[in-house]
Amino acid sequence: MDNLTALAEAVADKLPEHIAPLHGYIDATLNLQTDIRERMKLMTSAEFEQVLHPIFQQDEFTLIVSGAVLGAIAGGVQQVRPSLSVHRLLRDVDVVIEPQR
Repeated sequence: MDNLTALAEAVADKLPEHIAPLHGYIDATLNLQTDIRERMKLMTSAEFEQVLHPIFQQDEFTLIVSGAVLGAIAGGVQQVRPSLSVHRLLRDVDVVIEPQR
């Protein structure tokens, strides 16, 4: 093993000990949290959606399918037991909602 490889391995072994303290120093020095917070407040809804969309994109199909399955189950239950229908439950409740003025 040459000296360069040995040095690289020694650095790789010691690096994890020094990473955690660096996070706090870098955050304080660069003030990233405040900068990101201020820039996000200036975003439009469309820009904010563009930031979030990639996060949920990989699970988008799963969310759509699970929503469809749950909707189908709820619809099936209402067909079998009409008494569980939201409209019927609301009709049977004596609640009067007055419009706000």
